[in-house]
Formats: sequence, structure tokens, C-alpha cells
Amino acid sequence: METSIASSPSIDKQEIGDPSIHHDLESEDCAMEVEKQVTNVVVTEQKSQQEGDISTLGSYVGPLTIPTSTRPPYDCTEHFTTETVFPSDEALVDWIRCTGKQHGFIIVIMGSEKCIKNRTPRMRFSCERSGKYRPFVKKVDGKEVAVKKRVRSTGTKKCECPFELKVVKGNDGWTVSVHNGTHNHPPAVYLEGHSYAGRLSAEQTTTVVDLSVALVKPKEILTHLKVQDPENVTCIKTVYNVRHKYRVTEKAGKSQMQHLLDRLEKYQYVHWTRGNETENVTELFWSPPSAGEMLRAFPRVLMMDCTYKTNKYRFPLLQIVGVTSTEMTFCAAFAFMECEKTENYTWVLEKLKGMMDPNALPSVIVTDRELALMNAITKVFPHATHLLCRWHIGKNVLAKCRKMFDDKMWEEFICSWGLVVLSASVAQYEERLCVLKRDFEMVPAALQYVEKNWLVPYKERFVGAWTDKVMHFGNLTSNRAESSHSKLKNHLENSQCNFDTIWEKIHRLMLLQVTEVKASFEKSLNTVQHDFRTTLFDRLRGVVSSNAMTLVLAASHQVEWFVESKRQCECSLRHTHGLPCAHEIAPYKMGNIPLPIELIHDHWNRLSLLAPQNEGSMEETLLAHFDCFYNKFLNEENYDVKVNYVKKMQELAHPKSSSLLEPKVNAQPRGRKSTKEKNAAKEQNSTRRDPSEFEHVLASLETPKPVKEKPRRNLKGKAKVPAQLYICPFINQFPEAIRPYIESVKDVDDDGNCGFRAVSGFMKGDVHDWLMVRSDLLKELETHLHLYEQVVGGTQRAMELLHILSWYESPAPQEQWMTMPDMGHIIASAYNCVLVHLSNVQCLTFLPLQSKPLPSMKRKVIAIGFVDGGHFVQVFLKKGSPMPPIACNWKRHRLSIAQNWDAAHVAAIQKFNDIIGVDVATKEVIHVK
Repeated sequence: METSIASSPSIDKQEIGDPSIHHDLESEDCAMEVEKQVTNVVVTEQKSQQEGDISTLGSYVGPLTIPTSTRPPYDCTEHFTTETVFPSDEALVDWIRCTGKQHGFIIVIMGSEKCIKNRTPRMRFSCERSGKYRPFVKKVDGKEVAVKKRVRSTGTKKCECPFELKVVKGNDGWTVSVHNGTHNHPPAVYLEGHSYAGRLSAEQTTTVVDLSVALVKPKEILTHLKVQDPENVTCIKTVYNVRHKYRVTEKAGKSQMQHLLDRLEKYQYVHWTRGNETENVTELFWSPPSAGEMLRAFPRVLMMDCTYKTNKYRFPLLQIVGVTSTEMTFCAAFAFMECEKTENYTWVLEKLKGMMDPNALPSVIVTDRELALMNAITKVFPHATHLLCRWHIGKNVLAKCRKMFDDKMWEEFICSWGLVVLSASVAQYEERLCVLKRDFEMVPAALQYVEKNWLVPYKERFVGAWTDKVMHFGNLTSNRAESSHSKLKNHLENSQCNFDTIWEKIHRLMLLQVTEVKASFEKSLNTVQHDFRTTLFDRLRGVVSSNAMTLVLAASHQVEWFVESKRQCECSLRHTHGLPCAHEIAPYKMGNIPLPIELIHDHWNRLSLLAPQNEGSMEETLLAHFDCFYNKFLNEENYDVKVNYVKKMQELAHPKSSSLLEPKVNAQPRGRKSTKEKNAAKEQNSTRRDPSEFEHVLASLETPKPVKEKPRRNLKGKAKVPAQLYICPFINQFPEAIRPYIESVKDVDDDGNCGFRAVSGFMKGDVHDWLMVRSDLLKELETHLHLYEQVVGGTQRAMELLHILSWYESPAPQEQWMTMPDMGHIIASAYNCVLVHLSNVQCLTFLPLQSKPLPSMKRKVIAIGFVDGGHFVQVFLKKGSPMPPIACNWKRHRLSIAQNWDAAHVAAIQKFNDIIGVDVATKEVIHVK
């Protein structure tokens, strides 16, 4: 028989013979034998290198085996010889194990007799490598026959090590005696990989379980253990084993559905299930405990949308979300459905309706054009106004009509279509529709599509002339539901989860959601923005959501403009948000009188989850339903029906007794299949949605662009420069006189969103938050559309800017790039900052159009540069640098409240004119990128 001895080619021969390193190897013959073994290993490695065998190079090849008869013993007797009397068995075990580890041996308990009557308590310790391997056997004809099991490649570390300790408990405590102190194998070089040495303590096991429940990844859990205890030798497999043991213990023999229903009941989720004749689940509905409170407080507007590729059963997941007074999105319910038919949607919506207050049902529901869902909404919520998502409609128009136009004509068509959708009145809608038909009569297929598929059947559900009369609180798209899909999929990580795993991750998300919503309430109650410290908001501060006061503030800025222009107020803010519009605010602002709370809709006044409800009448209703069920049970004559009633009641009271089964996994899931097997498996596990039709259309229209070589990108032969930070690489592309005042220039990704990335770097602190910048600018433009129509030169140009900002993909096509100078006014007004725009052909300063000037110390001045004929960068100016003249349109169209914004910059502007001149500043050329 052969056993193994640990030896590494990388260990110096002197190290192996050193008693301080190899645990006091006292025998000279032993040291010589080890030296001989290592020499043989080195010679073997050199021979392998010469023969070209690389299988043993550069790594530790494992234990070296030699016959037991020629192996010298490793005597550890003196290390375990002690006269110490241990007061407890725990102290004794700790001492033995620590002593063994100090000398490279793992000592384990082989036997214990501590609880046998009339016997002296005793224990027996041995090396982890004691004993020998025992193969699996079974009896055949009364004889034991070894059976070779088909398992993965395994081995054994048993080598019949004779080491043994005996421990006996006396009157004073526990004592140790060495029965055999020798090992027939060398000490371990490393303790990592030894299962006993890597065992976790009770405290560490609790830490692993807690972090696993918090959805921390195993490798990060192991890193945490190593940081907490540098001497920890646990491997990743131990962490996986602890996690698996916890899951098995939690499940306690229950089926997956029984375990899920038990957890839903434990955490007070409202849940419903429905199965088929084989008791496989076909629909599963659940709602978190916080959703009931939020629905009672904010029931008016709901958004619904399905997402896919979330579970291994390939069930669509319907998410129902709402919006709070602080404009935070909350998830009201989740529903898995076998298919998307009217019957399935109706069942889900009826369960949703059942958990809501009958007197507080949704008045507005926003979805995309899912016909089955639309039919179910009409049936379950007949009094609710059903709106269609404008974003999805726009993408459908793009998918069906884009190929009918060339680039220039398509831009004109989509802008005219946008004007039709945003019509403020029925008369304006009819007028703009006539213009659309007249201008594009040469493309009848496109006109027929938008009219037949959208305008005739659904215009009341998305055109502004009708939606502006509905109180939707600004929710005209299902983007909130789409955002919830994205958050959920980021947590799921793959699409092969079962219901139990999905619920666990959703549950953690819901805990965070409640925290964020409550924090937003407290911010509105306790934090007062400086803009609201005026008489107009005296009665609203601390009572009304700060989001509502922001909208009221924006409307108050339009008062003077409406008075000066003598335009009639359309009251859209009153109809859509339940807030006072400009003509309602005018008398209070002119008279310096606080706005009364009665002008604010109740939705904005609710800053808690405790909605009023009549619990007494609710209990009476429930008791009446229970009495009805009880009487029906008593009067039922069919015994089988009674048994079914009892079974259903038992499942409600004890979910773990449910007979429901999880759905059958579809072996060939529906979806796009890859030609390569590896890519197909990867695609199947991914939660990334399949491309929509409009994305396929855009991809088919794209033509490969030649790579434009720029000197600034050519770093060959030079020292490597950080990817994002360049020290003034574009300095020659700005006016020569301004260059000494530029401290540095920071480049951003050249993906068509560079202008928004540059602004994001200043206003959000991260150039990757360009999506938020687009969203902020779009909101600013939509809120003050009438003002910007005057600034940019008409409604047509304003619609073009809306179209440009309504893009949330990377890269962005050329028609979606930032344009100057029009967007400069929107940026300055949206962020209440001073924007400096620099280039060789145009230098301008943009100021807010409709806000009160800030003190000089609180003003934020940002600068962006236009370079390479189509690229924006961040420009960092030195303190006291000159500033270009102010854009002419600011002086023409700014409100009177903003008239002193330029006073603090007169000297800097004059300095710019003196050193550069007015020519560059006054060229208002439109830059695109």
C-alpha cells in the first residue's frame, strides 16, 4: 500500500530541513529522507521541461507518494504531552485542535463516551487521515460484494495514520494521554483545503446564513469571513454547503409550492393561486403587506405591464405599480400567468380589486395596447379611464412607418405626428391632423396606419386634447412599470429561477421600497427648499409634498408671462395634476397672499401610509361572508363537495398542506434560437429582453460608419493615459485668447449622447447618468412648452426638441444628438445654473429663463466645449475667467423675475469682449452632437 507525503517543487530544500518551518522534525534520518524526496521532485520537473511536458510546470502537483515501509515516522508525542487538567471538554478540544494546527496536523474526534451510565466519560482523538478507505458494498447471495458506483472522479486522504490520543475525565477535570504520537505522513504545508480545518464556528455560520438571506454572493461572503478573521482557511465549497444546509432546513421536507405558500403566509402577503386538473399552478398572485396600505393611500393611478424571461416555467410576469405623492413608484402586486388571455388577466385584476377599498378604486390605468388586458380592465374596472402608453405608440409608429420615408422626410413626419398627439384641444387636433394628411398625402400607407390603428379607435386614450382632461398626475406612459422590470431583473441575474427564488428576491426589493417611500415622506415633512420660503407657500410647507410645490412654483413663474402675453390659461395643471394653474395662482401672487390648502388635491397631501378606513364595517362584511359560507357548508348534501370545502379551508389555515404543484418546465421554451449551442444556452439563461420590432427596424437602416481616425485617439508609442481624463487635449480648438483660462478638459464617450454626458458630469457627478439628464430636460421642456415655443422660434422646432430628448438608448442616431443653442436655454433653466458654451465658431452664455437669481456664492457655472466638428466635452474654467456674451433669446424671452441673472457677470462678459471680440460670441450657429 502507498500513502502520500506533501511536497512542493517550489519549496527550498533548506526550508524543508528547517525545524522551525517543518514542526521540529527531530530525526536526522527523517530530514535526509525528505531532502532526498525533494531532490527527486526537482529532477523530475527538470526532466519534464526538457521533454516538453508542461502538465506539471508552474503549479503545486500535490502529495508525493512513497511506500509506507520506507517512510520515517513524524513524532508529535512531546507536543501533546501535558499535565494540564482541563476544566471542560470544550477547552480540551480547543487545545488539542490548536496544537495540531500549529504543527501542521488536523486532529478530529473519533469516539466519545460522555453520556453512558456507570462509565467514566472519555474521548478518543486521531488524525484526519487515520483509517482506510472503505468502498461501497452490498450483499449478493449473502456475501458482501464491492460495487463500483458511477460517480465523478474522487479520491481519499485516508492513509492509516496511527496517531491517537485518549482523554479521560477525572474528579478534577479532563486529562490527556498520548497512545500513539506518530504520524506516517508529513505535516500539511497549507491548511486551506482541509475540511476540518476550514470548519466554520457557530458565529461564522450565522454570518454566512444572514448574508445569504440578504442576497450576498458566496464569493463576497467568503471575502467577508477572511477580512474578519485573517487566519480563516475556509474554502468557497464550505460556504456553498452552509447555504445548501440552511435551505434544506428551511424547506423541512415541504414541496416548492408548500414552502412558497408557507413563506407568503409567514410574511403576511396577500396571495392567490389557481391550478389545472393536474393541480399544477396556472396563475399565481401575490401582493406585499405594504402594498395594501399604499393602495389605500394612493389608489388613483395604476400602471400595468408584462415582462418575460424571469422564470424557468416561461410564465409572463404582470407587474402592477402605482405612484405616491412624492412621485415614488411602488409595486402593488405581482402575478404569474400561464398565458396572456382575457380570462387570465381578469382573474388577476379581480384579486387586485378584492384587496382594495371599494370606495377607492383606480380612476386611471395606463398600459400598452395589450388587447386581452384592455378587455379585462373594461370588465373589472369599468369606471376607470384607460390610457395607452405614448412611448409604446411612438415606437409602433416607428416600426411600421419608418421604412416608408427617407431620413429628412421621416423627421418631418414624426414631428407632425408629435404635434397631433400633443394637441391641447379638439379643434387644434383636427387642424393638425388635416395638416398631417395634406403634407404626407404622397405616403397613404403611413397615414392609413396611424389613423386606422391608433387615431380612430384610441385617440381618446393618448391624444392631449382628451388626456389633458384626466387627472393622471403626469403619468402618460408605462415607464414606471418598465423601470420596475429592470430593477427586478438586475436582482434575478438569470431567467431560470423558480417561484420560491423569485419571491425571495422580490421580498428584499419590497423592504427597500418601503424604506425609500417613507424617507421621501419625511423629506417633504421636514426639509424645506429655499425656493418655498415665500409667502405663497406658507400654508403648504410641511403639509403638501415637495414635488407638488415644485410644480406649483413652476406655474407661478408663468403668471407674469401669461399676464404680459394676455394668453388664456388652458388649466392643464388643474385637470391633470389637481394643482392650481397660473390663472388661479395670479391673484394670490399679486396680492402676496398664501395659497390655501383647498386648492391642492388630496393625493398630494398624503405623506403617510395610514389611509383612513372604516375597520368596523369591514369586519361586519367579513363576518357576513363567513356566515354565508358556513350556512352553505351545513346545507350542502353532497359529501364530496363538503370534503372539498374542508380541504380549501385547511390550505388557507395551513399552507404547507397544499397539494398544488409547480408548473411543468417547458423543455423547448418559446423565443429566438441561436444557431450555436453555446450562445443559445447563454441566451436562454439571460433576463435581457428580446429586441422589439422598432429596434430591428432601426438596426436594418443603420449603415456601417467608417472609423474616423483622430490625432487625439492615437496613443501608439506614448505612455498610457487614463481612458477618461485628458489634460487639455482639445486646447487648440478653442479661441486662442481663452486658452490660458482653461484649467483642464475632460473627454466623454463618443456615442451620440456626449453632450448629455458632459452635462451629467457636472450636474449628477457621473457622466454615466446621461439618461437622467435627458429625462430632466424633457420634463422641463414639456412643463414650459409655451415659453420654449417662443424661445426656439415656433411650435415645429419645439416638437423637434421633444423628439430629440425622447431617446434613451446608446448609441444615439444623428437625429437624436444635442443641438445648440436651443438646448442651452433648457439646460440652464432645468438646473438653475449658468451654462457656458465654447467653440471656435460660437461662444455663448445661457442663463435661467424663469427663476429668481441666486446669490453669486451659490451659483453653479458649468462649461461645455464643442470640438472635432461633432463632439462635446467638459471644460473646467479657472476662477475669474472671462465669460461669453449672453444668448440674445434670453434677453427677449426671459420672465421679469429672472431679469437680474446677468448682473453678476457683466465684468466677466466685458473682459471676454475685450480679449476676443464680439464676432465669435454672436454667431448663433446650430451645433449638433
